[in-house]
Amino acid sequence: MDPYIPPFPVKPAPIPCAKYKLGRKARKTDTRTLKVRYYIASLPAPPVAVDWTKGETAWGMLLNDSLGDCTIAGALHSIEAWGLNSGHPIMMTIGDALRYYEDFDGYDPDNPDSDQGGVLLDVLNRWHQQGINGHTVTAFALVDHANLTEVKQALALFGPLYTGLQFPNSAWGQSTWTITTDTSIDGGHCVVLVGYNTVGPVAISWGALYQMTWAFFSRYFDEVYAAISPDWFEASGVDPTGLNLAQLTADLSEIR
Repeated sequence: MDPYIPPFPVKPAPIPCAKYKLGRKARKTDTRTLKVRYYIASLPAPPVAVDWTKGETAWGMLLNDSLGDCTIAGALHSIEAWGLNSGHPIMMTIGDALRYYEDFDGYDPDNPDSDQGGVLLDVLNRWHQQGINGHTVTAFALVDHANLTEVKQALALFGPLYTGLQFPNSAWGQSTWTITTDTSIDGGHCVVLVGYNTVGPVAISWGALYQMTWAFFSRYFDEVYAAISPDWFEASGVDPTGLNLAQLTADLSEIR
């Protein structure tokens, strides 16, 4: 058996490049942002593969085919993935995507020029302060995107990761995103990492799952966050990885 066959399904068809939008603005930094490394420094080596999709392959476009609302679509897809893994499926709609693209990113349907995308850190802060349809973020922490072990550990421990990349022109039409000689960038994009395998991470983008290589991730991703939400935790207060919510919340409060 080919050792590089992904352990869960990904979208096999090329992307029709004339159809989909991007929408992540330049990365914003804040020295107060929590760092994931404070929680994972003593962990053993990450598992060979992680899969938080629960076999789901259709995630909904959430308007990112026609609007640059990827930062909102990514947040909504995160909520959906949390629900699947905690045993309480959550369905987000295009109405939700439009509402929060207006509220968080300033989009005005009557002004096409306002379709300018959003900043990941701004969305996370608004999500933390206001919630999205009652789905809250207790806290969020920055993952060192240059440290692949940390990325894997964060995916294994905290579940789906909210991420940003500089999307290369070469990735349009690729069924597996990989590096080519074309280094031109089409713009910033937000995707949700929902697992990884020996090939590389797997992301939700444009309503489907996309495989990428680790080399692609290392070249183009520059922003990775673990968002901590009660939706990720079961009724017992323990998430699918065995992490205690009350203890995590206390630790995060100490770091603040």
